Amino acid sequence: MKSETYTHDNILQIIEFQWFAIPDTVKDITLGFKIINTNSVTWSPYNGNSFVEVTTDRKTWHKLAIVPKTGKNWKEVLVSLNDYIGKDYVQARIRYESSGEGEVTTWSRDVYIDDLFINFESIDDMTDTSLQEEFDLSISPNPSDGIVNITSGMKQEYNIYVYNILGVRLFTDNSFSDGPLDLNFLPKGTYFITVDNGTDGITKRVVLK
Repeated sequence: MKSETYTHDNILQIIEFQWFAIPDTVKDITLGFKIINTNSVTWSPYNGNSFVEVTTDRKTWHKLAIVPKTGKNWKEVLVSLNDYIGKDYVQARIRYESSGEGEVTTWSRDVYIDDLFINFESIDDMTDTSLQEEFDLSISPNPSDGIVNITSGMKQEYNIYVYNILGVRLFTDNSFSDGPLDLNFLPKGTYFITVDNGTDGITKRVVLK
């Protein structure tokens, strides 16, 4: 976003992110991004600021955070989305707005956004020690270029699932045995692999580079 005014103007600019769902199996979720925000607290129009906002219906936007001033350096911003766990439709945006009578200026005010990410901890990740010992799930290499080796400690075939960071299931195999799993059909990013024997299961994170 770039804001320039040479007249007595109010300013409104918005960056909107794609909507996503947050499954009710998520225990903790954080929206993050890197930002350069060169807006100054001294310029006019007055009351100029940038905000992180979220909506579940595109009618009401909830203000979650004020975007910090960073100067010319990148800064990471983290915002909790725990209040929206279980929602099928969540959309975030950054809104830059100024109000009040301005003054003629030639100074630009810039906001740059990069490296948007969502981190979450799934309830499925909270596995007790006895279950980890029973499955002994290992994924290697991790990070991976696309093919990972799965070992579970189970002698019989088992179910295996692959989820993205939004909890959407992308792959299912109900008769998997320890060995290689080809994930080259997925783009680079973070995923979760779950194995279960029909009664219990365990989930681990894998990164594709």
